[in-house]
Amino acid sequence: MTVSYNEPDTGRLLRASVQIAIFASLEVVYPETERSKEALILLPVGSATKAVFRGGPGPWVGKPSGHFNRRKSNVVDVRTINALTSFTSS
Repeated sequence: MTVSYNEPDTGRLLRASVQIAIFASLEVVYPETERSKEALILLPVGSATKAVFRGGPGPWVGKPSGHFNRRKSNVVDVRTINALTSFTSS
């Protein structure tokens, strides 16, 4: 958004601008849950599963290097989390 103001006394043009962005809320697609924003996945040690999300913020136009993914687990010593670039259901 850009706002311009022509100063009457000097005739100078004053201008200010700002970028505004919105994004869809991050939601869990898989595994399906009734309250998909608060999905909890519990796994026994040594097992694995897939989780698929949609929405959330994407890279900024013109500055994709500022985009990153963050994954976290509540139990640090028994987990590995890998990001997949695509998902196909079987």
